[in-house]
Amino acid sequence: MADIAGYGVGDQPVIGRIFLVQRNNLDSQIILASLPKKEALAKLTEAIQIVASDFSNSINTSQDSTLQEILRAQLAILTDPELSSVIIDFINSGASLSSAIDSAINDFTSLLVGGSAEFEARIADLKEIGSRLIDAAAGKSRKLQFPTEGEWIVVSDDLSPLETSQFTSAIKGVVTRDGGPTSHTAIVCRQLRISAVVGCGDISKLLSNELITLDPADNAVYFGERTIENSGPWWKKLPIQKKSIFRPLGNVGSVKDADLVRSSQAQGVGLLRTELLFLDHKNEPSVEEQIKIYSEVVSHCPGGEIIFRTLDAGTDKPIPFLGLGKEENPALGLRGQRISWIRPKFYENQLLAIRETGAKFSNRKISVMAPMIANKEEAISFANSASRLGFDSIGIMVEVPSIIEEISTLPENIHFLSIGTNDLSQYLFAADRQNSSVAHLLNPWQPILLKTISRICNLSKTRGIKVGICGEAASDTLLSAVLIGLGVESLSAGAGAVSDLVAISQVLSPSQAEAAANIALNSISAIDAQRSVRNLLSSK
Repeated sequence: MADIAGYGVGDQPVIGRIFLVQRNNLDSQIILASLPKKEALAKLTEAIQIVASDFSNSINTSQDSTLQEILRAQLAILTDPELSSVIIDFINSGASLSSAIDSAINDFTSLLVGGSAEFEARIADLKEIGSRLIDAAAGKSRKLQFPTEGEWIVVSDDLSPLETSQFTSAIKGVVTRDGGPTSHTAIVCRQLRISAVVGCGDISKLLSNELITLDPADNAVYFGERTIENSGPWWKKLPIQKKSIFRPLGNVGSVKDADLVRSSQAQGVGLLRTELLFLDHKNEPSVEEQIKIYSEVVSHCPGGEIIFRTLDAGTDKPIPFLGLGKEENPALGLRGQRISWIRPKFYENQLLAIRETGAKFSNRKISVMAPMIANKEEAISFANSASRLGFDSIGIMVEVPSIIEEISTLPENIHFLSIGTNDLSQYLFAADRQNSSVAHLLNPWQPILLKTISRICNLSKTRGIKVGICGEAASDTLLSAVLIGLGVESLSAGAGAVSDLVAISQVLSPSQAEAAANIALNSISAIDAQRSVRNLLSSK
């Protein structure tokens, strides 16, 4: 039995000493409490410049494209004039600089509960930015000096992307109190191939410099050194198959992503995130500008199909040129394809730009899909728009549960479905990804989620529609066997996980996938499902 349990990231157990991260900016708040208004305003400007420089430096030095994208999104929040304007308003109303920053951050976070799949940690981002601004204004450095020698496991309440960007080669693992399977810490550790156990709750017994063992495959942290049976990648023990039973694809949001996915030998791109190409655009890009941007990315992509997702944006993922107001619950508001209701011309132009990009690469299969489709009417509207422009490979994302029972009656010009497991879990379990108390419901091993995916696959068969997965679940190498056994045809993951999917696609047999799926579907819990499937595949 684990000494501490959480949600595991990765397959490889690690042993190391604890590097304990402790934070307290109470001293900074005291320093800033009595600053005169004029000096407080000057300190705010200085602090924004300092923190922005920290983000920019990390973006330039980070070798991981996913981490770079997260940091760019945080930098966009920090430099948003609206944030500084709200802070200044609080200062002019008589608040101290630290109180003004805290109040502004609280105002923003109260409007951003329940973020989207790729930016679900927006609330944590804002709190991190506020804390860094307070320390910078007080003249305190927030840079962590991670060890450069030995083998260490970082233990913290949580870790910001800026902090993970500073990891050295001596960091072998991570343990956090907060977070879940789709938190930034989990995503970044998966990309960096660093073993982690996140969302552990009480970690007060983990003391600095103590030796611990992480077994992410069993979601466990142990005191001291432990020998873990059946450790290491399960697929390494399996023989090569004559034929691959699924397509390993990559998620792409930049040219660097495309290069990494291509080097991983992926068979195509299962998710081209177009919104990530426009995070810093103040003005709406023209069709010609979009064609130029898309063409550069496509030219770096691997061979095979490239699936463009239309702009998946909203007030939880603000794109400056959309000019959207704030919503009380953006996860349930105007986001994804719903933006086309108020900006139809942009969506027409985006489809046109994707089509024209495809015409430049006539030897490539260019597909297009829409996010956040809730019913058949929306699906038909999107498919008809794409068909009129000549697309012959059109899909929709299954994220909103209401679309599931419409699948068997979808029109013939919808050719594939892509399941976004992050959002599907959020809506299926009514679980806020920001709340660690319900993080266990977002574990992609939840039998109810797996039964829902099975239902999607079975309904799709009645229409002859292929089903893929592009959510974080596709990055879980053990879960991949289950998903294929459920009837999924392709798995699309971030660059850090694609090479493992390629290897699994070469050894996984239909009988193994079917057996793994049956065991997982009949399990009583996520932990039971994961452990049972690991025992099955590790014994092969």
